[in-house]
Amino acid sequence: MAGQVISANTGANAITETLLPKLTIGFKNKAGKFAYNLGTTYQSFDTGATEESVTSYLGYADIGFKQDQFSLRTKLHYGQNLRDLGITDRNSKYNVATKGDTISRGG
Repeated sequence: MAGQVISANTGANAITETLLPKLTIGFKNKAGKFAYNLGTTYQSFDTGATEESVTSYLGYADIGFKQDQFSLRTKLHYGQNLRDLGITDRNSKYNVATKGDTISRGG
């Protein structure tokens, strides 16, 4: 599924062409007291109006440790144009006017 880029050019010229559909690769495992979930998501598409491609990606890690009553867990992510990737609760999308990518990181 291709993301959407909002541009000033609307009508017949405002199209979205998929170059590479959304691709997700991940690995989840539990080894003794440790558990982890690592993965990445990638997508690229043309905006049509500006003849540019928009690239979105996300890398993430969810790592945990549990010993009896004690547990420790962390979640980290790093990505570009996450809203175009379909993550709607982030205001991180490609800006057509400035031709700029938006980088997001968190934990």
